[in-house]
Amino acid sequence: MVIPFELKTEDKLLIYLSQTSMNPETEEKVNNLFGEKINWNYILDKGSYHGLRSLLYFNLKNYSDKVPEDILNLLKDYFVSNTHKNLLFLGEMLKLYKIFEENNITSIPYKGPVMAVYGYGSLSLREFGDLDIFIDKNDFSRVKNILLDENYEPVLKLNSSKEAEYLKSQREYKFKNLENGLILEIQWNVVGFSFSFPYESSFPINQDKLKFISINDKSVNIFGDEDLLLILSLHVAGHLWSRLSWLCDIVELIKKSEGMNWNQIIDKANYLAIERILYLNLSLSHKLFDLKLPEKVQEKIKEDPQVEILENQILKLIFFPENFSILNKVKLRFKIRENKLNGFKDIIKILTIPQSDEWHSFKEKGTNNLWYVFKRPVQIIKRLKE
Repeated sequence: MVIPFELKTEDKLLIYLSQTSMNPETEEKVNNLFGEKINWNYILDKGSYHGLRSLLYFNLKNYSDKVPEDILNLLKDYFVSNTHKNLLFLGEMLKLYKIFEENNITSIPYKGPVMAVYGYGSLSLREFGDLDIFIDKNDFSRVKNILLDENYEPVLKLNSSKEAEYLKSQREYKFKNLENGLILEIQWNVVGFSFSFPYESSFPINQDKLKFISINDKSVNIFGDEDLLLILSLHVAGHLWSRLSWLCDIVELIKKSEGMNWNQIIDKANYLAIERILYLNLSLSHKLFDLKLPEKVQEKIKEDPQVEILENQILKLIFFPENFSILNKVKLRFKIRENKLNGFKDIIKILTIPQSDEWHSFKEKGTNNLWYVFKRPVQIIKRLKE
Protein backbone atom coordinates (compact mmCIF):
# COMPACT_ATOMS: atom_id res chain seq x y z
CA MET A 1 0.00 0.00 0.00
CA VAL A 2 1.49 3.32 -1.12
CA ILE A 3 -0.43 6.35 0.19
CA PRO A 4 0.95 9.94 0.22
CA PHE A 5 -0.42 10.57 3.71
CA GLU A 6 -0.79 8.65 6.96
CA LEU A 7 -3.85 6.42 7.31
CA LYS A 8 -5.55 5.30 10.49
CA THR A 9 -4.73 1.79 11.64
CA GLU A 10 -8.36 0.86 10.99
CA ASP A 11 -8.26 2.12 7.40
CA LYS A 12 -5.10 0.15 6.71
CA LEU A 13 -6.68 -2.98 8.14
CA LEU A 14 -9.82 -2.41 6.08
CA ILE A 15 -7.80 -2.26 2.86
CA TYR A 16 -5.73 -5.36 3.63
CA LEU A 17 -8.84 -7.37 4.55
CA SER A 18 -10.86 -6.33 1.49
CA GLN A 19 -9.38 -8.94 -0.84
CA THR A 20 -10.17 -12.55 -1.65
CA SER A 21 -6.54 -13.56 -1.20
CA MET A 22 -3.52 -12.21 0.67
CA ASN A 23 0.16 -12.78 0.00
CA PRO A 24 2.53 -13.54 2.90
CA GLU A 25 3.70 -9.92 3.04
CA THR A 26 0.13 -8.67 3.48
CA GLU A 27 -0.58 -11.30 6.12
CA GLU A 28 2.44 -10.10 8.08
CA LYS A 29 1.22 -6.50 7.88
CA VAL A 30 -2.23 -7.57 9.13
CA ASN A 31 -0.68 -9.40 12.09
CA ASN A 32 1.39 -6.33 12.95
CA LEU A 33 -1.70 -4.10 12.88
CA PHE A 34 -3.45 -6.40 15.34
CA GLY A 35 -0.79 -5.39 17.83
CA GLU A 36 -2.12 -1.83 17.80
CA LYS A 37 -5.26 -0.47 19.46
CA ILE A 38 -8.17 -0.94 17.07
CA ASN A 39 -11.50 0.86 17.02
CA TRP A 40 -13.70 -2.02 15.86
CA ASN A 41 -16.85 0.11 15.63
CA TYR A 42 -15.01 2.35 13.17
CA ILE A 43 -14.16 -0.69 11.04
CA LEU A 44 -17.79 -1.87 11.14
CA ASP A 45 -19.03 1.56 10.08
CA LYS A 46 -16.50 1.94 7.28
CA GLY A 47 -17.00 -1.66 6.16
CA SER A 48 -20.73 -1.06 5.94
CA TYR A 49 -20.35 2.25 4.09
CA HIS A 50 -17.95 0.79 1.53
CA GLY A 51 -19.86 -2.48 1.04
CA LEU A 52 -17.06 -4.66 2.43
CA ARG A 53 -18.53 -6.47 5.44
CA SER A 54 -18.68 -9.87 3.74
CA LEU A 55 -15.04 -9.66 2.70
CA LEU A 56 -14.12 -8.51 6.20
CA TYR A 57 -15.73 -11.57 7.76
CA PHE A 58 -14.21 -13.86 5.13
CA ASN A 59 -10.74 -12.76 6.24
CA LEU A 60 -11.27 -11.94 9.92
CA LYS A 61 -12.60 -15.40 10.75
CA ASN A 62 -9.02 -16.58 10.25
CA TYR A 63 -7.96 -14.27 13.11
CA SER A 64 -10.77 -15.15 15.52
CA ASP A 65 -8.42 -15.02 18.52
CA LYS A 66 -7.60 -11.37 17.76
CA VAL A 67 -11.10 -10.06 17.03
CA PRO A 68 -13.71 -9.31 19.72
CA GLU A 69 -16.33 -12.06 19.72
CA ASP A 70 -19.28 -9.68 19.39
CA ILE A 71 -17.68 -7.98 16.36
CA LEU A 72 -17.01 -11.29 14.63
CA ASN A 73 -20.56 -12.47 15.37
CA LEU A 74 -22.04 -9.29 13.88
CA LEU A 75 -19.99 -9.77 10.73
CA LYS A 76 -20.91 -13.45 10.57
CA ASP A 77 -24.62 -12.65 10.85
CA TYR A 78 -24.30 -10.16 8.03
CA PHE A 79 -22.28 -12.63 5.93
CA VAL A 80 -25.02 -15.26 6.29
CA SER A 81 -27.87 -12.84 5.53
CA ASN A 82 -25.97 -11.43 2.54
CA THR A 83 -25.48 -14.96 1.20
CA HIS A 84 -29.20 -15.70 1.50
CA LYS A 85 -30.08 -12.45 -0.26
CA ASN A 86 -27.56 -13.10 -3.02
CA LEU A 87 -29.00 -16.58 -3.57
CA LEU A 88 -32.42 -14.99 -4.08
CA PHE A 89 -30.96 -12.55 -6.61
CA LEU A 90 -29.09 -15.33 -8.41
CA GLY A 91 -32.21 -17.50 -8.70
CA GLU A 92 -34.21 -14.58 -10.05
CA MET A 93 -31.48 -13.67 -12.53
CA LEU A 94 -31.28 -17.21 -13.90
CA LYS A 95 -35.07 -17.40 -14.17
CA LEU A 96 -35.30 -14.15 -16.14
CA TYR A 97 -32.32 -15.06 -18.30
CA LYS A 98 -34.09 -18.27 -19.31
CA ILE A 99 -37.37 -16.47 -20.03
CA PHE A 100 -35.65 -13.86 -22.17
CA GLU A 101 -33.75 -16.61 -23.99
CA GLU A 102 -36.99 -18.47 -24.71
CA ASN A 103 -38.38 -15.26 -26.22
CA ASN A 104 -35.30 -14.76 -28.42
CA ILE A 105 -34.16 -11.74 -26.43
CA THR A 106 -30.43 -11.43 -25.85
CA SER A 107 -29.72 -10.35 -22.29
CA ILE A 108 -26.39 -9.87 -20.53
CA PRO A 109 -26.44 -9.82 -16.72
CA TYR A 110 -23.46 -8.09 -15.12
CA LYS A 111 -22.29 -6.83 -11.74
CA GLY A 112 -24.52 -8.33 -9.01
CA PRO A 113 -24.38 -12.14 -8.70
CA VAL A 114 -22.43 -12.55 -11.96
CA MET A 115 -19.57 -10.41 -10.67
CA ALA A 116 -19.66 -12.23 -7.34
CA VAL A 117 -19.32 -15.65 -8.95
CA TYR A 118 -17.03 -14.69 -11.83
CA GLY A 119 -14.81 -12.08 -10.21
CA TYR A 120 -14.78 -13.07 -6.53
CA GLY A 121 -15.22 -16.81 -6.98
CA SER A 122 -18.05 -16.87 -4.43
CA LEU A 123 -21.61 -15.63 -4.35
CA SER A 124 -21.15 -14.70 -0.69
CA LEU A 125 -18.25 -12.25 -1.01
CA ARG A 126 -19.83 -9.39 -2.95
CA GLU A 127 -22.51 -7.03 -1.69
CA PHE A 128 -25.13 -5.63 -4.05
CA GLY A 129 -28.69 -4.36 -3.85
CA ASP A 130 -30.17 -4.92 -7.30
CA LEU A 131 -29.90 -6.86 -10.54
CA ASP A 132 -28.39 -5.27 -13.65
CA ILE A 133 -29.32 -6.79 -17.02
CA PHE A 134 -28.24 -5.30 -20.33
CA ILE A 135 -30.49 -5.59 -23.39
CA ASP A 136 -30.83 -4.09 -26.84
CA LYS A 137 -33.01 -1.00 -26.49
CA ASN A 138 -35.15 -2.21 -29.38
CA ASP A 139 -36.25 -5.11 -27.16
CA PHE A 140 -37.38 -2.90 -24.29
CA SER A 141 -41.12 -3.06 -24.99
CA ARG A 142 -41.08 -6.85 -25.12
CA VAL A 143 -38.93 -7.06 -22.00
CA LYS A 144 -41.30 -4.76 -20.14
CA ASN A 145 -44.32 -6.86 -21.07
CA ILE A 146 -42.56 -10.03 -19.95
CA LEU A 147 -41.67 -8.47 -16.61
CA LEU A 148 -45.24 -7.29 -16.05
CA ASP A 149 -46.35 -10.89 -16.58
CA GLU A 150 -43.69 -12.03 -14.09
CA ASN A 151 -45.12 -9.93 -11.23
CA TYR A 152 -42.85 -6.92 -11.70
CA GLU A 153 -43.94 -3.30 -11.80
CA PRO A 154 -42.07 -0.19 -12.96
CA VAL A 155 -40.62 1.84 -10.10
CA LEU A 156 -41.69 5.00 -11.93
CA LYS A 157 -45.36 5.22 -12.83
CA LEU A 158 -45.16 7.01 -16.19
CA ASN A 159 -47.84 7.44 -18.84
CA SER A 160 -46.87 6.67 -22.44
CA SER A 161 -45.79 10.22 -23.31
CA LYS A 162 -43.71 10.67 -20.15
CA GLU A 163 -42.17 7.24 -20.64
CA ALA A 164 -41.13 8.21 -24.17
CA GLU A 165 -39.51 11.37 -22.77
CA TYR A 166 -37.77 9.34 -20.08
CA LEU A 167 -36.38 6.74 -22.50
CA LYS A 168 -34.79 9.43 -24.68
CA SER A 169 -32.43 10.68 -21.96
CA GLN A 170 -31.97 7.70 -19.64
CA ARG A 171 -30.03 4.45 -19.84
CA GLU A 172 -32.10 2.17 -17.61
CA TYR A 173 -35.61 1.33 -16.48
CA LYS A 174 -36.16 0.06 -12.94
CA PHE A 175 -38.64 -2.61 -11.96
CA LYS A 176 -39.66 -3.98 -8.58
CA ASN A 177 -40.74 -7.55 -7.92
CA LEU A 178 -44.07 -7.35 -6.10
CA GLU A 179 -43.51 -10.66 -4.34
CA ASN A 180 -40.02 -10.27 -2.86
CA GLY A 181 -39.20 -6.57 -3.33
CA LEU A 182 -36.19 -7.27 -5.58
CA ILE A 183 -35.07 -4.29 -7.70
CA LEU A 184 -34.19 -4.99 -11.31
CA GLU A 185 -32.47 -2.51 -13.63
CA ILE A 186 -32.99 -3.15 -17.32
CA GLN A 187 -30.25 -1.22 -19.15
CA TRP A 188 -29.49 -0.40 -22.75
CA ASN A 189 -26.35 1.57 -21.93
CA VAL A 190 -23.94 0.12 -19.36
CA VAL A 191 -22.39 3.41 -18.25
CA GLY A 192 -23.83 6.57 -16.73
CA PHE A 193 -25.55 9.01 -19.09
CA SER A 194 -23.17 11.79 -18.03
CA PHE A 195 -20.15 10.33 -19.85
CA SER A 196 -19.55 11.82 -23.29
CA PHE A 197 -17.64 9.96 -26.00
CA PRO A 198 -16.14 11.53 -29.16
CA TYR A 199 -17.60 9.08 -31.68
CA GLU A 200 -20.29 7.15 -29.80
CA SER A 201 -23.55 8.08 -28.10
CA SER A 202 -23.22 5.17 -25.67
CA PHE A 203 -20.60 2.64 -24.62
CA PRO A 204 -20.04 0.27 -27.59
CA ILE A 205 -20.13 -3.40 -26.64
CA ASN A 206 -17.68 -5.70 -28.43
CA GLN A 207 -20.09 -8.45 -29.47
CA ASP A 208 -17.21 -10.63 -30.68
CA LYS A 209 -15.73 -10.75 -27.17
CA LEU A 210 -18.84 -11.87 -25.29
CA LYS A 211 -18.27 -15.04 -23.32
CA PHE A 212 -20.26 -17.70 -21.53
CA ILE A 213 -19.79 -18.86 -17.96
CA SER A 214 -21.50 -21.70 -16.15
CA ILE A 215 -23.58 -20.82 -13.08
CA ASN A 216 -25.51 -23.64 -11.42
CA ASP A 217 -25.07 -25.68 -14.62
CA LYS A 218 -26.63 -22.87 -16.64
CA SER A 219 -24.63 -21.20 -19.40
CA VAL A 220 -24.89 -17.42 -19.02
CA ASN A 221 -23.79 -14.76 -21.51
CA ILE A 222 -21.48 -12.09 -19.99
CA PHE A 223 -19.29 -9.24 -21.19
CA GLY A 224 -15.71 -9.91 -22.19
CA ASP A 225 -13.09 -8.99 -19.61
CA GLU A 226 -11.80 -6.06 -21.66
CA ASP A 227 -15.20 -4.37 -21.94
CA LEU A 228 -16.05 -5.21 -18.34
CA LEU A 229 -12.88 -3.56 -17.04
CA LEU A 230 -13.74 -0.32 -18.84
CA ILE A 231 -17.38 -0.52 -17.70
CA LEU A 232 -16.34 -0.98 -14.07
CA SER A 233 -13.81 1.85 -14.38
CA LEU A 234 -16.49 4.23 -15.64
CA HIS A 235 -18.91 3.06 -12.96
CA VAL A 236 -16.64 3.88 -10.02
CA ALA A 237 -15.51 7.15 -11.63
CA GLY A 238 -19.13 8.19 -12.20
CA HIS A 239 -19.69 7.78 -8.46
CA LEU A 240 -16.42 9.60 -7.68
CA TRP A 241 -14.91 6.59 -5.94
CA SER A 242 -17.44 6.78 -3.09
CA ARG A 243 -17.35 3.01 -2.43
CA LEU A 244 -14.14 1.01 -2.12
CA SER A 245 -16.04 -2.14 -3.07
CA TRP A 246 -16.37 -0.86 -6.65
CA LEU A 247 -12.59 -0.55 -6.85
CA CYS A 248 -12.35 -4.07 -5.41
CA ASP A 249 -14.43 -5.27 -8.39
CA ILE A 250 -11.68 -4.06 -10.71
CA VAL A 251 -8.95 -5.68 -8.61
CA GLU A 252 -10.70 -9.04 -8.44
CA LEU A 253 -11.59 -9.05 -12.14
CA ILE A 254 -7.97 -8.49 -13.16
CA LYS A 255 -6.66 -11.05 -10.68
CA LYS A 256 -9.11 -13.70 -11.91
CA SER A 257 -8.90 -12.88 -15.62
CA GLU A 258 -6.88 -15.11 -17.91
CA GLY A 259 -5.34 -13.53 -20.99
CA MET A 260 -6.56 -9.96 -20.54
CA ASN A 261 -5.92 -8.17 -23.85
CA TRP A 262 -4.32 -4.94 -22.62
CA ASN A 263 -3.67 -3.60 -26.13
CA GLN A 264 -7.37 -3.84 -26.89
CA ILE A 265 -8.27 -2.16 -23.60
CA ILE A 266 -5.86 0.72 -24.19
CA ASP A 267 -7.01 1.21 -27.79
CA LYS A 268 -10.67 1.30 -26.82
CA ALA A 269 -10.01 3.64 -23.89
CA ASN A 270 -8.18 5.95 -26.32
CA TYR A 271 -11.04 5.76 -28.84
CA LEU A 272 -13.58 6.66 -26.12
CA ALA A 273 -11.27 9.31 -24.58
CA ILE A 274 -11.38 7.62 -21.16
CA GLU A 275 -7.71 6.66 -20.81
CA ARG A 276 -7.24 8.89 -17.77
CA ILE A 277 -10.21 7.24 -16.02
CA LEU A 278 -8.81 3.80 -16.80
CA TYR A 279 -5.31 4.65 -15.58
CA LEU A 280 -6.60 6.34 -12.44
CA ASN A 281 -8.45 3.17 -11.48
CA LEU A 282 -5.52 0.91 -12.31
CA SER A 283 -3.06 3.10 -10.41
CA LEU A 284 -5.39 3.28 -7.39
CA SER A 285 -5.79 -0.50 -7.49
CA HIS A 286 -2.02 -0.89 -7.54
CA LYS A 287 -1.34 1.53 -4.69
CA LEU A 288 -4.17 0.43 -2.41
CA PHE A 289 -4.31 -3.29 -3.11
CA ASP A 290 -0.86 -4.01 -4.55
CA LEU A 291 -2.40 -5.12 -7.85
CA LYS A 292 0.26 -6.24 -10.32
CA LEU A 293 0.11 -4.37 -13.64
CA PRO A 294 1.90 -5.03 -16.94
CA GLU A 295 4.91 -2.81 -17.62
CA LYS A 296 3.18 -1.28 -20.63
CA VAL A 297 0.27 -0.17 -18.44
CA GLN A 298 2.64 1.25 -15.83
CA GLU A 299 4.39 3.27 -18.53
CA LYS A 300 1.05 4.57 -19.82
CA ILE A 301 0.12 5.71 -16.32
CA LYS A 302 3.37 7.66 -16.04
CA GLU A 303 2.79 9.39 -19.39
CA ASP A 304 -0.10 11.43 -17.97
CA PRO A 305 1.22 13.64 -15.13
CA GLN A 306 -2.35 14.46 -14.11
CA VAL A 307 -2.95 10.86 -13.00
CA GLU A 308 -0.79 11.16 -9.88
CA ILE A 309 -2.18 14.59 -9.02
CA LEU A 310 -5.80 13.47 -9.36
CA GLU A 311 -5.07 10.16 -7.68
CA ASN A 312 -3.94 11.96 -4.52
CA GLN A 313 -7.17 13.97 -4.55
CA ILE A 314 -9.23 10.81 -4.95
CA LEU A 315 -7.46 9.10 -2.06
CA LYS A 316 -8.26 12.07 0.16
CA LEU A 317 -11.87 11.93 -1.05
CA ILE A 318 -12.07 8.21 -0.19
CA PHE A 319 -10.63 8.50 3.32
CA PHE A 320 -11.58 12.08 4.26
CA PRO A 321 -14.82 12.78 2.32
CA GLU A 322 -15.92 15.36 4.90
CA ASN A 323 -13.05 17.63 3.79
CA PHE A 324 -14.10 17.59 0.13
CA SER A 325 -16.39 20.45 -0.94
CA ILE A 326 -19.05 20.25 -3.64
CA LEU A 327 -16.99 22.57 -5.83
CA ASN A 328 -13.96 20.29 -5.50
CA LYS A 329 -16.08 17.33 -6.55
CA VAL A 330 -17.24 19.16 -9.66
CA LYS A 331 -13.64 20.10 -10.51
CA LEU A 332 -12.51 16.52 -10.01
CA ARG A 333 -15.31 15.20 -12.22
CA PHE A 334 -14.18 17.61 -14.95
CA LYS A 335 -10.46 16.84 -14.65
CA ILE A 336 -10.74 13.05 -14.86
CA ARG A 337 -11.36 13.52 -18.59
CA GLU A 338 -8.18 14.08 -20.62
CA ASN A 339 -10.20 15.98 -23.22
CA LYS A 340 -11.54 19.25 -21.76
CA LEU A 341 -14.45 19.36 -24.21
CA ASN A 342 -15.63 15.96 -23.03
CA GLY A 343 -15.23 17.07 -19.44
CA PHE A 344 -17.33 20.15 -20.13
CA LYS A 345 -20.02 18.06 -21.84
CA ASP A 346 -20.08 15.70 -18.87
CA ILE A 347 -20.70 18.55 -16.42
CA ILE A 348 -23.47 20.01 -18.61
CA LYS A 349 -25.21 16.62 -18.70
CA ILE A 350 -24.94 16.28 -14.92
CA LEU A 351 -26.47 19.73 -14.50
CA THR A 352 -29.29 19.33 -17.01
CA ILE A 353 -30.32 15.65 -17.10
CA PRO A 354 -31.75 14.04 -13.95
CA GLN A 355 -30.72 10.50 -13.07
CA SER A 356 -33.37 7.80 -13.17
CA ASP A 357 -33.64 7.89 -9.36
CA GLU A 358 -34.31 11.64 -9.53
CA TRP A 359 -37.10 11.35 -12.08
CA HIS A 360 -39.77 10.73 -9.45
CA SER A 361 -39.95 14.51 -8.95
CA PHE A 362 -40.88 15.04 -12.61
CA LYS A 363 -42.91 11.95 -13.46
CA GLU A 364 -46.18 13.89 -13.46
CA LYS A 365 -45.10 16.87 -15.59
CA GLY A 366 -41.83 15.70 -17.15
CA THR A 367 -38.75 17.92 -17.36
CA ASN A 368 -40.09 20.61 -19.68
CA ASN A 369 -41.66 22.83 -17.05
CA LEU A 370 -40.90 25.60 -14.56
CA TRP A 371 -40.88 23.16 -11.61
CA TYR A 372 -37.87 21.44 -13.18
CA VAL A 373 -35.89 24.71 -13.22
CA PHE A 374 -36.29 25.12 -9.45
CA LYS A 375 -36.08 21.45 -8.41
CA ARG A 376 -33.06 20.42 -10.48
CA PRO A 377 -30.39 22.48 -8.58
CA VAL A 378 -31.57 20.97 -5.29
CA GLN A 379 -31.12 17.46 -6.70
CA ILE A 380 -27.61 18.25 -7.97
CA ILE A 381 -26.45 19.61 -4.60
CA LYS A 382 -27.95 16.65 -2.77
CA ARG A 383 -26.21 14.16 -5.08
CA LEU A 384 -22.81 15.85 -4.79
CA LYS A 385 -23.07 15.89 -1.00
CA GLU A 386 -23.43 12.08 -0.89
